[in-house]
Amino acid sequence: MAIPRDVDPRLLRAFATAAEELHFTRAAARLYVAQQALSRDIRRLERAWGTDLFVRTTRQVTLTADGERLLPYVRRVLAAQDELLAACANGTSPLLVDLNSEGLISGRVLARARELAPGHELMARFESGLTGAAAEMLAGRLDVSFGYFGGLAPALRSGLRHRLVRYEAMA
Repeated sequence: MAIPRDVDPRLLRAFATAAEELHFTRAAARLYVAQQALSRDIRRLERAWGTDLFVRTTRQVTLTADGERLLPYVRRVLAAQDELLAACANGTSPLLVDLNSEGLISGRVLARARELAPGHELMARFESGLTGAAAEMLAGRLDVSFGYFGGLAPALRSGLRHRLVRYEAMA
C-alpha cells in the first residue's frame, strides 16, 4: 500500500464517518452529502491508497483488515485538524442551525437569530423534526435547533438546554 503525501481531509472524514456508521446512507446524511458522493470519495481514497477499506454487499458494509488498521490513525489526523481549525477560528466557527422544516417560520426565526448574534455565522439546514434534531444535538453534530420543545420525549428533553424564542400559533 502506497500512501500519498497529501490526502484531502474531506476524504479522511468520509472514511471515518462511514467506518463509524457502517452504512453509507447514514454516513452521507451525517456529512450532509449525497450517498453517491460519499461512495465516490471512498473509492477515490481507496485508489489513492491502493487498498480496499470496506467490504460492501447489498446487505452490509464492513471494514477490511486495512480499514481496521488505518482507522485509528485517520481519527488522530482528524482530531488534530479539528484542534487546528478551532485554534485558528478563535471561537468563530459557524453554528449549524436546524429549523426542523422549511415551513416552520424559518425565515423569521433565522433572520432574528442572525440579528441577535451578529458575530456568528449561522448555517441553516432542515431536519425531519425536532426529535431527529435533538438526537443530532445530543451526539454533538448539531449546535442549535428551533422547534416545539414540549413535544419531545422527557428523556430527550432532559439532555438539552432550551430557551423560549417565541410563541407560534399551532392552528
